[in-house]
Amino acid sequence: MRSFMLDHAHRLAALVQSMLKERKASLSATMNVTITAHHPAASGDADQHSFTFRVRQGRRSVTQTVSVRTARVLAQELADRTALDAMMRAIAAAPAADYDTLVGTRYADT
Repeated sequence: MRSFMLDHAHRLAALVQSMLKERKASLSATMNVTITAHHPAASGDADQHSFTFRVRQGRRSVTQTVSVRTARVLAQELADRTALDAMMRAIAAAPAADYDTLVGTRYADT
């Protein structure tokens, strides 16, 4: 029984160590954001037009959606020079006729 508990403790310690190493790597990794699509709002409201984007940092990848209205607010409020900030500023500044050109655009931390 004692050897089973020691083996379990060693595996748990190795798992925690691995998770800490991955966390440290993801914190120091550069963030990349890519706009993957845009969709008009069902209501036709231009401010509710949405953009789907993928955020990659280290081994992590997350897909999210933001409306034009939210992007405008964030573009005014965010002062960092991250990939996410750059994307928000690009969406906020783009005229509706240029939304197609934003799809596929990749932003990286500066």
